[in-house]
Amino acid sequence: MTRHQIEEALVVLQLRGNINVLFLETWQELAHHVSAVTRAVAQRPYKKHQEKQPFSFCAKGKWASGVHIGKDGKGLQETWLKQIQQFNRVSPAMATAIAQAYPSP
Repeated sequence: MTRHQIEEALVVLQLRGNINVLFLETWQELAHHVSAVTRAVAQRPYKKHQEKQPFSFCAKGKWASGVHIGKDGKGLQETWLKQIQQFNRVSPAMATAIAQAYPSP
């Protein structure tokens, strides 16, 4: 088979069979790829669950546990702090320091 025939066969596999082919040159590359795919498959249920979780700063009802933001902007700082705290490993003290360095627009 020529290189062109192989590439045509790969295109048919990708388009009709929804199959991807990855060429790797060393066993280390193969091991790294298998490890990455295994990690992604293992993390998928957790990530799917996290996507369904609402953020604590989002109101479920009219003002249900949300922060009321007045026309004068009162409440924006508290909302900004709650948003920053949604990041992994950000404590209230860290959020305050970040908000002081990067105030809300």
